[in-house]
Amino acid sequence: MQLKIEQMNGKVNFHSDQDNIVIRADQLEFSGVIQNLIDNALKYSQPNPVIEIELAQLSDCVQITIADNGVGIRTNNGKIKSKKSSLATAITEERLTLLSKDFMGQGALKIEDRKEFGERGTKVTLVIPYKTEV
Repeated sequence: MQLKIEQMNGKVNFHSDQDNIVIRADQLEFSGVIQNLIDNALKYSQPNPVIEIELAQLSDCVQITIADNGVGIRTNNGKIKSKKSSLATAITEERLTLLSKDFMGQGALKIEDRKEFGERGTKVTLVIPYKTEV
């Protein structure tokens, strides 16, 4: 993925409200979700893409936001307007459901067109519940 970012002359900026956030999750499932979101951000971007990744720890969940400056996606209340969801989105939602079951909490996936905020691109927010005790 890093090679693809470099080939597109792209940039990834990472922001976190904490120095160390630990997410105890199945590495394959979790990394698949994140890679899919970043890959989609690159796929629908113009040359010189900028991807912003923000991580925030809330009281009972971790919120991951991935925003890009690509072409954007038409949305309606956070749902894709198209009658059929992309396979990648369906897989991401399925993986989030599995992660939510592991943590006995409710996760969420929200997709927003940044045009609604006078910006360019798409913003995806992923909420992952977590256990404070193992």
